[in-house]
Amino acid sequence: MRKTLFLLPLLLLTACDTLLPKHYYHVSVLNLNGDLIAAWTARGYVSRTWDGLYAFDAVERFSPKPAQKIEYPLGWKVHVGGPNMVIYRVEEPEWLKQQNLLDVADKAEAKAGVAQ
Repeated sequence: MRKTLFLLPLLLLTACDTLLPKHYYHVSVLNLNGDLIAAWTARGYVSRTWDGLYAFDAVERFSPKPAQKIEYPLGWKVHVGGPNMVIYRVEEPEWLKQQNLLDVADKAEAKAGVAQ
């Protein structure tokens, strides 16, 4: 009985992590002149590590020179640092919203195919 009570909070925390909507943050690294070096969109929280870097799960990255945008639908663990860091909350990227809608539609279609 005690073991079960001990595991209950752990199960509730796991359920909260999967049921709650994810937060998205924009993380930019700027040089001393204020020019953009790189920018990321992070899924979940951006945390500070013991060595002064920022750790997060990136879903997209933008580099200005040469201009390129890279998307990580499954996420990519990133540790970044720089002279000037700008972090603020943003909405979920549109391409990720569309992909999530397509994934839900594919699952519903597969479920309907199994039911028939």
